[in-house]
Amino acid sequence: MTRNPLASPDTLAVNAGAHLALTAAAAFGVSLPALSSAGLAFLGGGIAAGVVLALAGLSEHAPIRLVLAGTVVAMGLASVTAALLMIFAQSTQGCSSGALGRSTSPGSPDCCPCFPWWWGQPSAWSC
Repeated sequence: MTRNPLASPDTLAVNAGAHLALTAAAAFGVSLPALSSAGLAFLGGGIAAGVVLALAGLSEHAPIRLVLAGTVVAMGLASVTAALLMIFAQSTQGCSSGALGRSTSPGSPDCCPCFPWWWGQPSAWSC
């Protein structure tokens, strides 16, 4: 679409929109099954990408404007997400580790049950 190698999903605010949607659901106590949370993340990323596309508009400078609009929207959404994480610290306790690419906290037994040596745990688990 942009023919620009800098136009990755994080530059176009897709990641920030997905993270905000999941953090807002956790902050306001919405309990979702695993597949519904993936759909919510997809919806949040899609809305963020739509806002970026609307801000960029159609012109001859569209690729540059698209990347700039995406960066601004991503920073704004990250700010709102950080505010939700601070205000609702109890209900959003696990949301920040998911944004860092982890599904569970490091050192927890369900993180790598097949490789207990990875976290220095005794080999009590079996696959």
